[in-house]
Amino acid sequence: MSLSVTVVGAGVIGLTAALRLQESGARVSIVARELPPNTTSNVAAAFWHPYEAGPIEAVERWSRRSLDVYRELARANVPGVSERDGLMVFEASVSEPASLRGLPGVRHARGDELPDPRFRAGWFFPSVLADTGPFLAWLVERVRARGAAFEQREVRSLDELAGDAIVHASGVWAGSLTEDREIRPLRGQVVSVGPLESRTLVVHDEPGHPISYVVPREHDTICGGSADLDQWDTRVDAVLSNRILESCAHLAPEVASRPVLGAKVGLRPKRPNVRLERTQLADGRPVVHDYGHGGAGITLAWGCAEDATRLLLA
Repeated sequence: MSLSVTVVGAGVIGLTAALRLQESGARVSIVARELPPNTTSNVAAAFWHPYEAGPIEAVERWSRRSLDVYRELARANVPGVSERDGLMVFEASVSEPASLRGLPGVRHARGDELPDPRFRAGWFFPSVLADTGPFLAWLVERVRARGAAFEQREVRSLDELAGDAIVHASGVWAGSLTEDREIRPLRGQVVSVGPLESRTLVVHDEPGHPISYVVPREHDTICGGSADLDQWDTRVDAVLSNRILESCAHLAPEVASRPVLGAKVGLRPKRPNVRLERTQLADGRPVVHDYGHGGAGITLAWGCAEDATRLLLA
C-alpha cells in the first residue's frame, strides 16, 4: 500500500512537493486556504532570482536545481515557462554577485548595455520566467491527473489532517500551525503594464535601495516591487504603485509609455532561513515542514520539493 500524504498549501511550494511525491509513488491530497489563481505565488513576478531567503549554501543548491528543472520544462513547452536573459544592475561598482558565482553564462555588462546612467555596473545571467497563471494551472492539472484531490479550507491544526504523513507548505500562515515565531509577512506589491519589446528581465537588488524589477511576459509586464516586513495589509497602495513605476522606468525606459493594467499585493513568507525539516505529530505521523522561502518560492521550489520528498520517504 502506497503512502498517503496530505499537503497543506497550494502555492508553488506545495504543488511542486505534491508532484514529486506522486512521482515517487505516494498518494496525495491537498488542503489549502487558497487555491490558484488566488495564492501568493500567483502574485509573484516569478523569475529565477534568489531573493530574501537563507541559508546561503542550501539556497544555492536548491536554486541551481530548480533552474535546471525550469529549463527542462521550458524546452518541453510547459505553459508559462520560458528561458530568459536576466540583467542585474547596481549603482555602485561591484564585483560579480554571490548568487551568480559559478553559474555558466554570466557576463559583465558593458556601459552601453546598462539601462540608465545612474547604474555603474551590471551582470547578465541566464534566468527563467514562470508566468504563474498558466504555470500554476499546469501544475494543478498534473497533480490532479495523478489522482490528487483538492480541498479549499482553513487548516486550524496539523493534527486534524488525514493521511499517513503531512507536508506543511502553508507559507506565511505557517506560524498559526506551528510554534514557529520566526515566520513573518513580507508584503510585496507589483504593478502590471502593457507588454514590452524587450524580453530581458532587469532587476536592481542592492543594499540600501528598495528592490525593483521589470519582468516582460507574453501579454503584460510585471513591475515591482516592495518589501515591507510585518505588514498584513493586502490592499493596493496607489502611492507605492507610482513609486514602483518611476523606479522601473530607470530599468526599462519602455515602461513609462505603457498603459497600467492593474496592481496586486502578496504576502511573502519571510524567515531567517527556509524551514525544511522533518518532525512528527503527537500520534507519531511524520511531518515535513517546507516554508519560509521569502521572495524566492519560484526560485527554490523544485530543489526544496525534491529534498522534502527524500525527507518524508527516508
